[in-house]
Amino acid sequence: MSKFTDLIKDVTGIFDAMSQSEDLAKCVIDNNNNYLDGATPDFTSLKYDQIIPYRMLAEEATLNKTYISFFFNEFDSEKDSAIKNGFLEFHIYTHKDNIITDYGLRQYMIAHYIDELFNGWSFSGIGKMEFESYDDIEPDEVNPYVHQILKYKISYLNR
Repeated sequence: MSKFTDLIKDVTGIFDAMSQSEDLAKCVIDNNNNYLDGATPDFTSLKYDQIIPYRMLAEEATLNKTYISFFFNEFDSEKDSAIKNGFLEFHIYTHKDNIITDYGLRQYMIAHYIDELFNGWSFSGIGKMEFESYDDIEPDEVNPYVHQILKYKISYLNR
């Protein structure tokens, strides 16, 4: 069995966990300042459109939307070739016109919702995830998006 086989299940598990946060879905899909007052969106409409399980460049975002890109990174393994440790990164891209909300800055609200879901979280073969770092990427003059990165350390169990 390939050492990457379980990543398929892991991506599904992350999507499933994210779908449990109605506030996260509203914050991503609803550009209004009072997004929590909006209708509950269908999370499946966000999958692979605004919540993406691979690297994304801010330049790829062409609409006035918010995006979350997540992916696994920096894996290592032991002699048996099974993946043992790595990182899960969440990249948040918020259009500058959508930053301000009634509840705080949108990118920080999203970071809050993600951290509520994943800091200390475990499922399947992933041991407890631990917050590792946060980074705010400096915007450039051309790109209308702000970009934050949340990084979680993951340890795999019994692989």
